[in-house]
Amino acid sequence: MKNQSKLKGKKVQNRTEWKKAIVLTAIIVITVAAFITIVQSESSSNSIQNEKAIGDFILVSNSILTENGRIVILFIGAEACPFCAAESWSIVYALAQYGTWNGLAPVISNATDSIPKVPGYTFANATLESSQVSFVEVELTSTSWDQKLQSLNSTESQLFREYDPSGSIPFLLIGGMYLHIGSAVSPYPLSNMSWSQCYNLSKSQNAFHDQVVSEASNISQVINYVEGKYLSSSGASSVPTYPAPELFLGDISRLR
Repeated sequence: MKNQSKLKGKKVQNRTEWKKAIVLTAIIVITVAAFITIVQSESSSNSIQNEKAIGDFILVSNSILTENGRIVILFIGAEACPFCAAESWSIVYALAQYGTWNGLAPVISNATDSIPKVPGYTFANATLESSQVSFVEVELTSTSWDQKLQSLNSTESQLFREYDPSGSIPFLLIGGMYLHIGSAVSPYPLSNMSWSQCYNLSKSQNAFHDQVVSEASNISQVINYVEGKYLSSSGASSVPTYPAPELFLGDISRLR
């Protein structure tokens, strides 16, 4: 088994055609339907080497991606994907610190995959009401790999191709700066569990719970770090603080 913090995701075939992006070197604003803005946080691209790594998240850009002043979080996955299902537990718990989830639903990944029937959450109809972050999701397929569910738009396609040319999922890009491909939560011990079994397991002290908490903490640290840089670049006098993920996750039962 691979190191659990380095688990790779699934490779997606037949992705939509990519469109070329326009790259600017100063503070730039790209106006699209969702009013997405990219803010250049540093004057030199060489400064990217000075940014810190957070967990398995790697720095891919110094440009901060926002939507109406909120940090954009882009998730690309598939309901069929066992790694996406495993990672979804941490995403749900981490982002619940920043707003209120609506439309979350349980899902069981593909039954004939090499890691079959992993319980998790689908984001296909999910929204996050938040004043701090904007959650953007794309579930590429249903629980059948052959059944397309959602499609990438041109902006999402460009980011996916630029930062993940192999097409692996899950793909989690926070603020356009930090990227994690794969799952920090192992899907192997979850395989063939019922959703209720997995949910109950997440509420007690065990390896699965510890992995969920650890990855949720990484996600929260990245969000807070990127938001701090964004607010600093915007001239804000203070940066908001949030409860520690470990404390928040002490009662994850309310997220059911």
